[in-house]
Amino acid sequence: QGPVGNLDATGKLQLWDVTTGVEITNRSLFDWTDVPLIAPGANRETFFTATPTGNINEWHFADGTPGRSVKAEAEPNSLAVSPDGVHVAISNWLGAIVLWELGSDQPPARKVLAESSKLVGFGPDGPLISLKSEVMFDDVLNIQLWDMKLENQLRSFPTRSWQISSVAVNQAGTHLAAGLY
Repeated sequence: QGPVGNLDATGKLQLWDVTTGVEITNRSLFDWTDVPLIAPGANRETFFTATPTGNINEWHFADGTPGRSVKAEAEPNSLAVSPDGVHVAISNWLGAIVLWELGSDQPPARKVLAESSKLVGFGPDGPLISLKSEVMFDDVLNIQLWDMKLENQLRSFPTRSWQISSVAVNQAGTHLAAGLY
């Protein structure tokens, strides 16, 4: 058991110890104007947030102190962290996917797809991106697995849905589940 966290629409972070119920921290991280974006870090020891101004920050569950950070050039609409905690990625409302290797001096990988594209998580080999298209008046949502440099689409998983709410990949990276509607 460990801490549980809450990031509300005003940018206030609260962390509690799950076993005792004691509040660890309660503070405002930043002014928020949209739906909070939060994603777990590696080993569930940290978590990441993304602000509408493009600030992507890592936070430690133990005490709420900040860790690594990167800056995106546009407002993100999605945030994901690789299972090993080495990469963090966002998508934005313009259809761009941006992926950083944390701790590296390399510029982020960037791929512009359609406005309907959205980062939905990480698979075993790279980011998972949803991309919607219309075929004969029928929405088709493809979940695409890309490499870590965003240069090659590795696999595509077509669905007959118009939106994705969440994805989960098993620890071995061999199975994908998607919440679709």
